[in-house]
Amino acid sequence: MEVEAERLRLDLQWRSLVEGEDLVILDEAQAWPEVFPRLRAAIDQRREAMGRFLLLGSVSPGLTRQVSESLAGRLSLVELTPFLLEELSADRLDDLWLFGGHPASEQARGSRRCRPASPRRQSP
Repeated sequence: MEVEAERLRLDLQWRSLVEGEDLVILDEAQAWPEVFPRLRAAIDQRREAMGRFLLLGSVSPGLTRQVSESLAGRLSLVELTPFLLEELSADRLDDLWLFGGHPASEQARGSRRCRPASPRRQSP
């Protein structure tokens, strides 16, 4: 939802999306708080069809309050914590340490442009 073109496309497709049966996923929903009242109306139109919307993104206490007020009784907040070391493959820990675990970092692992930073000596 960060790019204006995506917002415009969503505006144009809104009716077909909310009336359809497919799951609607809104990534980075925090960047478009005006969507919450629209979601409330869409949910209220078909209360029996639960779980039609999945909102992803970062939340702040203020945004959590706004979402909770706008969608009171219509949402469930789930906080996803980072992986624990025990949940990761032991043979990949070195790669994760050097490259991180984000998708872009993972894709860049094989790239010549992505190399672990070498330590630099700094003069006092």
